[in-house]
Order: sequence, then structure tokens, then C-alpha cells
Amino acid sequence: MPNFIEDDENIIVFDYRERPIPKEDYSLIASSGVRTAMKNVEWFFIEPTQGHYDWSEPDEFVENCVSNDIKVLLITPDCVTACMPDDWYCQSEQGVPCNIFPQYSQFSPWHTEAQAYQDNFTRMVIDRYASVPVRVIRGGAHGGESLMPYEPSYFDPKAIESFRVWANGKFYGNLSVFNKEEGSSWRDWDSVKPGIFTFGYDNKLITKMWLKEHLLETLVRQQSLLVKHYGGEAWMMLAHCWKDIAETGNFLIPDVVQVIKDKVNPTKVNWIAFAHFNMGASLQRIAMERLKDGIDLWTGAQYCEGLPVNTPLAKQAGIRGLICGPLAMEDSHDQKKIEPWMVDNLKQSIAEWRA
Repeated sequence: MPNFIEDDENIIVFDYRERPIPKEDYSLIASSGVRTAMKNVEWFFIEPTQGHYDWSEPDEFVENCVSNDIKVLLITPDCVTACMPDDWYCQSEQGVPCNIFPQYSQFSPWHTEAQAYQDNFTRMVIDRYASVPVRVIRGGAHGGESLMPYEPSYFDPKAIESFRVWANGKFYGNLSVFNKEEGSSWRDWDSVKPGIFTFGYDNKLITKMWLKEHLLETLVRQQSLLVKHYGGEAWMMLAHCWKDIAETGNFLIPDVVQVIKDKVNPTKVNWIAFAHFNMGASLQRIAMERLKDGIDLWTGAQYCEGLPVNTPLAKQAGIRGLICGPLAMEDSHDQKKIEPWMVDNLKQSIAEWRA
């Protein structure tokens, strides 16, 4: 099966809800030679209350792209709907659910009903755009950046229950041995909870092992759903692949790469490390080293302004291509329309990639 992104494609445009590309400007994007655009499927806007859907935003994006012969990558889940019961979500140690800020909502990997609901939403997106050149891909669970929220958030009731059962089984019910290995002092198994760890220290090893096993199981299931449907490529979007932030689960990135290869068995793995800032050659090299061989890495172009600088840097580092969010809303960046110089920079970058 041919890859969705063709071999001579090296620039993908990223459209943002906060500052979308105007409808009339898609023809300018197409005229530059760009053939693929991507967008987050922001579930919390589509399903603000359970069972009530508003697909107008992704529908309009897909229509604008397809009518200009631009293929579409739809990223889901960038985040999940925020209208479900609190115990469906990851929770902090204090019991705060991860639906307070809707754009960073995340279902608990240990809540089977929530995970099934999420899989069903992914199938809804696949089915809705099955007749047009759209590929639904798996984004980063937490805002496209990490596997888990920045604050340790594996303390929802289902997570704690999972940890107790898993740890009890690993240690054959011997709580004293568990406490010694984990560096804890629980009095009975009914009180046991996961630990909070810091990267760079060999503490809370049992918690790390449990997280590794269960987060990777979730990723395999979600990726398998997509690869089984489309065949061929797997996609991941985790921005912070160049550094370890312990609480986010990003210390598992090398394992994520390997388990997708081994258990999902795609034809290739595309990894999006999109960032607004200029990653530079050093961060790009670190990302390549962490992701290992056989991964197609896509990094940020730092808007159209960054294309002249980042194109040669990315080529030199062995990067597959650049993601360009031309109208993203960030400090000191106030363009609201695609301007001629942007088109020129896109054309120049595409030509440089092909040279």
C-alpha cells in the first residue's frame, strides 16, 4: 500500500483553531506546492455535552483542503471531551481530574469504559471522512506534547486499583519486599498507591514499571486501530522527544518507538515533534538519536519565517520534513492571512528539499 505522504513531500501545513487559514487562502497554499495539511480534531468542541456533536469546524477544514487538491491529516486524540464523569479522567494525587482545562482533558488509561468511548470517537472521525483523502492519525494524549500531564496524574480510582492488583501480583502478596523495592512504607495492600518519581533518580521503580506496561498497552491498542484500518504507516505526535520530563511519561519514548514497530508492525513510523520555537540542529540531533533508526521525524518550521533557516538544518540532520503552522497565534506573530512572501518561502523550501 502506498504511503499517504508521498516520498517527495517535505512540507505539511498545520491549521489552528485559534487562527485558521482563511478559506480563500487555501488556493495560495496549494499554489506553493504543498499537498498535505493537518489539524487537531478538538473533541471538546465537537462534543461539548455527551451525545451532541458539532462537526462544522473539521468539516470546513476538510472541504477547504479537498477542494484545492490538498490531502488531510486529522490528529486525534489531541485531547478528549470534557463532559464525561470525573472518574473517567486522569487525576492528580489530590484527586483533581484532568478536565478542568478542556483543551488538556485526558481519559484515564486504566478506565476501560472511557478508553472504549475514545476508540469509538476515533472510529466516528474515520467513518465521517472515509470518502475523501483523509488520514486520521494518533496525536499526543496531552495537548500533542506528552503521554501524561505534567503534574503526576495517575491517581484516579481505576489507576490506583490497577497498581495495587499489578504490584500485589508482581510481589506475590509480599508487601515488605514491595516496600523495600519501591522505597515506601505502606501498612497494607488496601492503602498502597503509585509513587511520585523524579527523572534521573532510581526511585519508585515499581511505579515506573507499571506506567511503562500500561501506557504502552494503550498506545498499541490505539495505533493498531488506525494501522489496521488504513494499513501502512503509524503516526505519533509528541513534541518533547528531545528531553525527558519524568511526570509526562516521555521517558518512555524509546520504548514507544520499539513497541509500535514490534507489536503494531507498520510499514513505517512517522513522528511529529512540532514546536513553535526553532529547535536548531542540536535538538534535532537529540531527537533523531532518541527515536533511533527507521523513524521519519517531522519537526517545526518556526512559521514561514523560519523556513529559509530550518530547511537546510533539517536536511543536514536527516529530518524527514517540516510542519509549518503559518498563522499560528504566538507572541510577536500576528499574521492573519497567507501573504505572498509566505508562499515564496514555501516554494523555496520545497525546491530545496528536492534539490
